[in-house]
Amino acid sequence: MKKKLFLQIFRLTGWPRKLQFHATDEQELKDIKSFFPTANVKMAPNIPNVDNSSLSFPVKQKDELKAIFVSRIHPKKNLHFLLELFRELKPAQKLTFDIYGVFDDEAYTSQCKKLASALPDNILINFHGPLASRDVLVTLKKSHVFMLPTLGENFGHAIFESLTAGRPVLISDQTPWRDLTVAKAGWDLPVANKQAYSNVIEQLLNMEQEEFNVWANGAKNHSVEYLAKQDYFSTYSKLFNE
Repeated sequence: MKKKLFLQIFRLTGWPRKLQFHATDEQELKDIKSFFPTANVKMAPNIPNVDNSSLSFPVKQKDELKAIFVSRIHPKKNLHFLLELFRELKPAQKLTFDIYGVFDDEAYTSQCKKLASALPDNILINFHGPLASRDVLVTLKKSHVFMLPTLGENFGHAIFESLTAGRPVLISDQTPWRDLTVAKAGWDLPVANKQAYSNVIEQLLNMEQEEFNVWANGAKNHSVEYLAKQDYFSTYSKLFNE
């Protein structure tokens, strides 16, 4: 209600016609136009944090997996989806899942912690709270895979940071990061298909060092290729100078 009231007053002032709006992708542009049809909107993509250090490979053994989640603890991020899937793991499989993020929704956080506490001893769930942006890359590198079955992201900075750190990602198909499996950089799957997620988690657990290294290289290369296609200087020059 607060947002609706603010937008209504904002439109009545006539200010939207005098401003230039910045959208980071086509969806944001459409969203802005849906509220302010006559607004002047320029599009310039997000500039992500890049890891320029050499690629490292954590030890990867069969039936062991270190996974990480970096995002707000909120229903939109769909953390409970993963915690429910983990119940299907075999007793011999060992999973460590580190969760970093602001507890944005207390009721939802409580729900997730309850699900985590009910998991068997071979699954270790750690709730760490917020992670400073300067620590994201180094923390991602301690894990094998980044998981985020989000219900929607316009970019997903943590997704890119995982790729640039050389860690494959298991995410939903509701982000701009698509066709990841072709590049051996990760998996982008519909959340309606729980079996597909279970299959990938099983695949990750079964991986040994040589196979994991292929996916780590794929993730890093995909981030490099993404950056090579961007022309940030030209795009942002137009945004601020036109």
